[in-house]
Amino acid sequence: MTNIGRALLASSIAATSTSAHVFRATQEIEGASPLTIVSGSKNIRQSDDPTITVPEYSSDQCGDWLNGVLAADSDGSGGLSEDEFLDFLQDIEDPPYITEFFDKQSDSYLALPWLFKLAYKSLACRCAALGLGDGCCTGENVELSFVGLRDDPEERQALTPAQQAIAAEYRADMCNSVAAVFEEVVPVPVPTASPVTPAPVTPAPVTPAPVDQTDPPTDPLVTPAPVVDETPEPTPEPTPEPTPEPTPNPVEPEPAPCGPGTENPCPSETSDSGLEVIGSVLDYSTFDYSEIFTRRLAIPEYYNAQEIMTNEDENDILSHAIKGFGLLANELMVTLRTRSLRGDRRDLQVAELKPVQVSDIACPDGLPYAPPQTFCIKFVFEFRTDPESESLTRSLIIELEDSINEGMLYDVIKTNYPETFIKGMGSPGKGVDYRNNNIAALEVQPNSSDPPDEEDEGLSATSLIIIIICVVCIPIAGLAIYSRHKKNEDRERMFRLAAYNAKKDLEAANQAAVELPGDDEQSVLSGSFVDVHDDNDKPTSRSAAGSSLAAMGAAGAAATMPRSAVPTDDKAEIRRSVKQLVDETKAPKSADQLLATYSGREEELVSHLNNMKAKQSKGNEIRSLVEKTNAPKGADELMAAYAGREDELLSHLKKMEAKQDQKAEIVSLVAATSPGKSAEELLAAYAGREEELIKNLKKMQASQMRASQLDLKKESIRNLVDEIALPKSADVLLSTYEGREDALLNNLTKMKSTQELKSSQRASVRSLVDEMKPGKSAEELLATYEGREGELVRNLEKMKSKQELKSSKQASVRTLVDDTNPGKSAEELLALYDGREDELIKNLEKMKSKQERESLKVEKHQSVRQLVDETNPGKTAEELLTLYDGKEDDLIKNLTKMKAKQEKTAELKAIKQQSVRALVDENNPGKSAEELLAMYDGKEDALIKNLEKMKAKQENKQKDTLKSSKQESVRALVDGVNPGKSAEELLTMYEGKEDDLIKNLTKMKMKQEKTAELKASQRESVRALVDETNPGKSADELLAMYDGKEDDLIKNLTKMKAKQEKAAVKEAELKAAKRERVSALVDETMPGKSAEDLLAMYDGKEDQLIKNLEKMNSKKLVKDKANKQQSVRQLVDETNPGKSAEELLAMYDGKEDDLIKNLTKMKDKQTDKEDEAKAAKRASITALVAETSPGKSAEELLAAYDGREDELIKNLTKMKTKQGAKIKKQKHAEITSLVEVTSPGKTAEELIAAYDGKEDELIKNLTKMKSKQELKASGKKSVTIATDATGNDSDKDATRRMVVALVAETNPGKSADDLLKAYEGREEDLVTHLKKLKKSKRNVA
Repeated sequence: MTNIGRALLASSIAATSTSAHVFRATQEIEGASPLTIVSGSKNIRQSDDPTITVPEYSSDQCGDWLNGVLAADSDGSGGLSEDEFLDFLQDIEDPPYITEFFDKQSDSYLALPWLFKLAYKSLACRCAALGLGDGCCTGENVELSFVGLRDDPEERQALTPAQQAIAAEYRADMCNSVAAVFEEVVPVPVPTASPVTPAPVTPAPVTPAPVDQTDPPTDPLVTPAPVVDETPEPTPEPTPEPTPEPTPNPVEPEPAPCGPGTENPCPSETSDSGLEVIGSVLDYSTFDYSEIFTRRLAIPEYYNAQEIMTNEDENDILSHAIKGFGLLANELMVTLRTRSLRGDRRDLQVAELKPVQVSDIACPDGLPYAPPQTFCIKFVFEFRTDPESESLTRSLIIELEDSINEGMLYDVIKTNYPETFIKGMGSPGKGVDYRNNNIAALEVQPNSSDPPDEEDEGLSATSLIIIIICVVCIPIAGLAIYSRHKKNEDRERMFRLAAYNAKKDLEAANQAAVELPGDDEQSVLSGSFVDVHDDNDKPTSRSAAGSSLAAMGAAGAAATMPRSAVPTDDKAEIRRSVKQLVDETKAPKSADQLLATYSGREEELVSHLNNMKAKQSKGNEIRSLVEKTNAPKGADELMAAYAGREDELLSHLKKMEAKQDQKAEIVSLVAATSPGKSAEELLAAYAGREEELIKNLKKMQASQMRASQLDLKKESIRNLVDEIALPKSADVLLSTYEGREDALLNNLTKMKSTQELKSSQRASVRSLVDEMKPGKSAEELLATYEGREGELVRNLEKMKSKQELKSSKQASVRTLVDDTNPGKSAEELLALYDGREDELIKNLEKMKSKQERESLKVEKHQSVRQLVDETNPGKTAEELLTLYDGKEDDLIKNLTKMKAKQEKTAELKAIKQQSVRALVDENNPGKSAEELLAMYDGKEDALIKNLEKMKAKQENKQKDTLKSSKQESVRALVDGVNPGKSAEELLTMYEGKEDDLIKNLTKMKMKQEKTAELKASQRESVRALVDETNPGKSADELLAMYDGKEDDLIKNLTKMKAKQEKAAVKEAELKAAKRERVSALVDETMPGKSAEDLLAMYDGKEDQLIKNLEKMNSKKLVKDKANKQQSVRQLVDETNPGKSAEELLAMYDGKEDDLIKNLTKMKDKQTDKEDEAKAAKRASITALVAETSPGKSAEELLAAYDGREDELIKNLTKMKTKQGAKIKKQKHAEITSLVEVTSPGKTAEELIAAYDGKEDELIKNLTKMKSKQELKASGKKSVTIATDATGNDSDKDATRRMVVALVAETNPGKSADDLLKAYEGREEDLVTHLKKLKKSKRNVA
């Protein structure tokens, strides 16, 4: 939940206006410059925090989403689980591409895109604010609560006013979240607006820059453009365009050439109202940056664009950049304002600054603070402008760009924020000079002996290859993935950097060849270690026990990371570290043994263990790479072959992995571009030149995408020309702007915005004139203020505000006159104080205050009189009021205290009287409680004391009586249990503890009774077992023998019974087998008597009977052969197995029984198939009868058409077709009727044609539209979708048909009629559940 909470802080959703939905962000800049940093809808301006616009959606859409959320609660828990939230998303049908997205992308909640799960968690955690407890959104069973989402008056009334406001915000946030996440995640299939052309990062014209789409358009249909890899050629001379005509033609002069070979530096290619600023947060002067191009692991910790945007670890980089930008802008605005005042004398008005976007890019050439093609950051600053200040804003941007590139922005940031992480800003700009790095120099410059030709000035071949690898071959999508997983890579990078630095320290230490002390003779020689071996070249026993740890420690002491260092004076910490490392490395000795061996050298032991851990980590990395690359040899085999050269092995495996990745990239590009040859053919042709192949394929992909983008731009231009109604056609403009379509599109868009703004202002003027009636018509005012419509709108709004203020004051006067009744009417006073309404209101409020004070004094007097009546203080109310005149509050306070004291005294007396009554009831002193209370009036405490003494005497007397009773109980128990001592002896021993004695004797009695019962039960069990087993002795004899050992006797008898039962079962099974054999032989031989008669005759001699019958059977076999052959011929005729009976008899000679058995099986299978076919036909007929209702039941029709089932199916199918046509006709009539009522904008015929085969869906939509129109007409606010309350037969029929169809498809286990009866009045819920069941079955299929 921590990561989710941080993400939610970065994007909490709120509804801030009814006219626009705004997505808040937490990019707050404290103490920002006077530049206003605001975003969102154009009707909303908030300077406190930046905002991002949520896409527009209708209230109907929001209502449908909320109803969908409530309907997705399949278990009725009052909230949405994760799976139910997925069901809600999958059930959204409008627009259709949402449904397609979830059908293709998400089959479980875990598979949902991350933003959907973030939205679910953030909405679920609103439960705490709604009063459901602090832990309501933690644990496994978290649900998105319905509290606040349901339109339930009772539920709303149960909430506090604060919670009601939160609930309203919760409903808005639900719709805002759904709309915002759809906008961000779900792609729109067909873009209708012009794509945004990406700008290259570097100013050099020959450097292909990565595209950074940092400021996505707010239009959800705009898609980012692909990477454009173009190298614009410098124009030799600027060719001026002809003078444009005095018409609103969007033609602009051709820009002057820029770049190398010209006097003009190339500006950043952003829009006219913004600029891009290159910067770095990495100090390249502090490390060997040349290793970036070899293994990218020697880079120190730094922040990437994503972490800058989210202010990871409160780095404040973005804050410093924006504040510095604002301060620099303020300085430049002074100069620009002076220039502006000399001209048209209008003050410079800078519009809003859009949210600043940050992206990762490759550093361009010529930066003093970063080497080329290393890691840099790009900040995009862009303004929102209005047409009036557009030219002045452009001037400011030009001044800002020049100043930033001269290094002024870096100076401002460094002056105001000395501790900033920013190490350079601008191009070339200023920053920490990386060329002061004494570690290494990045060799990417051309050979000095071969200077470049002035006419072909640019980068060397080596530099171009690096640029292609670092820029073109690593698209921004890859950088985004890299940023997302950067933290995992940072840990490995820091480990490698520490190892690299330690290696340098180790090399310095090797020069001294310091000898290590210890039991094993080891020495550091050139950064390696040597073990001492015996004459047979085998390790010594001492070396085998611990030399590996000691040896690794010799080389690894310097390479240990800082976090592994252990303080020498902290023995406990060292022991913990050793134990942890021994567990992690699984060392051959325990931690205690190693600590004993290394006593006094614990730091050395820690170093050895850390080195062992590092070596094991390297082995794990090798195994991982072997598994990834599917190497021809196993990891163990390779590690054995490369023993001592693991780094070399790792290098080879990484190269293999890179080659496999390269091949996969080529396959992907071939699939995307379809170059005419397969990937295998191209790989064979470019063997050894795969980088060149990738470069060519990417160029082809970029070219294909540019062609597609150009077509989209031309289509957008034609649409804009049609909307603006320019004097020139789109084709003429496209011809004039050939190659500069972006500029044309930008100009047309601005022209359209200007027209729309002017139209909006004129509409506002007409509306305000209708409200205000200023004395002139709207047209007259518009003619007077031609070109100054904004000023006219502001003046009219001021006039409106003044009138509204005056009306508000007059309303206040009327209210005060009604309250005070001053003697004149409100209209008379308003006429007297015309223009002085504030003074009139002040006087009336004073009068009202005075009247309220007088009224309050009367109320106080009344309270005093009431208190005097209740307390009777000794003076009358009038006397007290005279004494306390002006101090009535003190008088009321004193009387209230007196009243409370009297009430307390009366309450205490009542308690005492109650105690007296209770004691009188217990003691019965001879007088009633009332008599005693009357006698002791005022002396209740003495009376209670006397009664308590009387109660104590009576209790002592009762104790003596109780003791005698206990002694009698003891005597009776002693007589019953005979404990070995007399009752008197026991009573003497237990004097004062008679209860314990009674308890013990009672336990003894219960134990004796239980023992007697157990013994009786055992004797009964023995007698029953003796009767069943008949062991040879009677039960009494056995009980006498086993007296006291009845359990053993029962156990033995039970075993005997089990053996007898087992023998009886075995004998019964043998006898049954013999009876079955006899029955079989009797069936075969037919001796003239039945099997039962023979078994009765041969009872006990079944073996002899079986022997006689087998002899008889052998004689009969000869006769049966002919019968069997006849049976075979008959079966062959019935089954037609493919061979004649004679052929089969010849093949199965002597095995006629097997042949008969096989033919019988064949006959049974054929019979089963016929039965299955007949059953299938019966099922089809039953289903058709259920659908068509022909007037007879399925059984009656099957009986009538016995043997002609195919004919019956044909007739029923025809009937079904006719009924379907009739139903379709009825649906069409119903649709026509609904179209006449709702007027949806299309004719009934057009809708029927569009929804052919989906008439039920069309009827449902039209019914919803009808219900909404009826609700709107009746003035209801909530959207309720329900069945027509009048019982419209057509709606019920349509719902019934839909239910019948869904039941037939889903087979839920109940008939359609049963379900409709169960869901009577809730048919819509039934349809929803059946659709979900259908969808789930379709997903399973």
